[in-house]
Amino acid sequence: SAEAMARVEERLKAEGLDYCTHEYVRGQQPVDDIMEAVNTHDAELIVIGVRTRSATGKFLRGSNALEILHDATVPVLCVKRDVLETDED
Repeated sequence: SAEAMARVEERLKAEGLDYCTHEYVRGQQPVDDIMEAVNTHDAELIVIGVRTRSATGKFLRGSNALEILHDATVPVLCVKRDVLETDED
């Protein structure tokens, strides 16, 4: 979501890290979009959020994260969804 992306960007800025973020909605396969973006922007790292799905769900819909891990030409950091959601208390 846009809110989650804004929180991540705030944390990256606070740490003084060099980064860029992009949201792509191109109608291609997500993996193809990401691989194209890696090449276009000379990315050094891919960070993706992952969630737990049943074996049936993975079989029927596949796993973009797994395909990215196999196809990536740069390191990939996978972050579990639960880790991305922070308590604002």
